[in-house]
Amino acid sequence: MLCIGFFAALIYFYCYGWFARVTLKPFGTKIPVLHGLLYAATDFYYSALTPSATGGQPLVIYHMTRDGIPTSQASFFTFFHTAVYKIVLILFNIIALFFCFAEFRACSVTFTVLWFVGMGINLLMISLCFISMFNRPLTQKIGGRVLKICGKIHIIKNPEERINGFITAHEDYHTLASEVLHDRGLLLKQLGIVIIQRASFFSIAYIVYRGMGLSAHHYLYFLCLQALIAMSVDSLPLPGGIGVNEAALVLTLESAYGTPEAAAAATLIIRVINYYFCFVVASIGVLTQQFLQKRRAVQ
Repeated sequence: MLCIGFFAALIYFYCYGWFARVTLKPFGTKIPVLHGLLYAATDFYYSALTPSATGGQPLVIYHMTRDGIPTSQASFFTFFHTAVYKIVLILFNIIALFFCFAEFRACSVTFTVLWFVGMGINLLMISLCFISMFNRPLTQKIGGRVLKICGKIHIIKNPEERINGFITAHEDYHTLASEVLHDRGLLLKQLGIVIIQRASFFSIAYIVYRGMGLSAHHYLYFLCLQALIAMSVDSLPLPGGIGVNEAALVLTLESAYGTPEAAAAATLIIRVINYYFCFVVASIGVLTQQFLQKRRAVQ
């Protein structure tokens, strides 16, 4: 049964690449399945190493551009995936409040406060993503000022040239966003992909539960608990949410497993699959990507 948990983790990686292929295909960019998996590995690896999972997107953009994908397309993909990823988390939390409100009320004050903070941060991030897509004057004004400041403190050279390049790339980025968001069929497909991606990752807790021979609680119960935990801890400035994630899992799973010891054992297995196994897979993917890019550079 636990083998299914490892398979669910791999589905998470596959869906990231699937989303990339679906999003960029209308613009004539074809992403091979392997490259999609490597971008997923890059995102997970660097997100796991950086506070609040902020390091993945810039590195995905970097590797996409090295593979010949225009910067505007790479940027749009990462920002749009981030927005949809967070929207799906909010949808799952709305479902969680409906089906598991008693469990949410039973949580500690600290957990509840972190949940509201996480909800606020997610709404802010979604807003910023869409502002970057559709408010061209504001985005270009902020970007231009940032580049000017970087030029004054000698972080970059030729700031005016960089600003012109940024404005040109952002115009392309805005065009891409407008085309995608006017295609309802494509939007539904993208939303469905991310729902599968999130659900497969959250399913690991239920798979471990059934693998330990228990069946009193249904699948939706564990999906809701995982969504509540993700909302509470994902935005904390801790690489991979290490420590806090485990503590939240033990506390919320105790009612399902009956004892703190059983909940702790289940938490260990869950984290082995959804963090350490995924981190090893992502590490292999990052090394593979670097090897392939260096080999292309030599050729």
